[in-house]
Amino acid sequence: MKGNIRPPYLTGEPIWQSSRSIDAETYRKYAIQALCIDANSRILDIFFGTRSWVAEITAEAWKTHYFGLETSEAPVRKASRMFKSYTEKRKAAFSVYSGEKIPYVTRFFHRVLCRLSGAEHISGYFFTEAYRVLGYGGILVVLYQPRKAFDEAVSLVDSALEAGFVLRNFGMYHLESDTDKNMAIPHDEHVLITLEKPLKITDAK
Repeated sequence: MKGNIRPPYLTGEPIWQSSRSIDAETYRKYAIQALCIDANSRILDIFFGTRSWVAEITAEAWKTHYFGLETSEAPVRKASRMFKSYTEKRKAAFSVYSGEKIPYVTRFFHRVLCRLSGAEHISGYFFTEAYRVLGYGGILVVLYQPRKAFDEAVSLVDSALEAGFVLRNFGMYHLESDTDKNMAIPHDEHVLITLEKPLKITDAK
């Protein structure tokens, strides 16, 4: 994988990381590394918002294809304009969806990234859908900013486990800004959760 080191949690027990301070750029790098993108991968980015990671994700490995979903037209139109060269080369596609059923066939994606501002925007059905569209051995990375810190994050993990995922990594981070370094301003707490859809028994042999 180009520029990517496979994290150790994919071959061992889940890692639970306590809160520590990092900047937004490091947090983004952690998230992309957690995806463990291989060549010829199809990556789904759900709720990409105002900042699509098309360039970063497609640069991770050869022939990586990016698919972005949002629930409103504004971010889709903006991303389509900003990354026109990617869409013209069929390396990226942006679409509006309902926020419920993911409009792709079963086991279409190798990796799924989901970025949320709060757990109120995600339901157990989301994890069921993410599980459906991921291939066996696929990875789901969830980033979000909880309101009730650890308890809310654990509840989110429980919903994912009920859908069939296996927890591979759980980290809580304080995202700091340049202002935070010079003034006594509280950090924003964010969570990075890495989940895996288990291989079929025949595939694991």
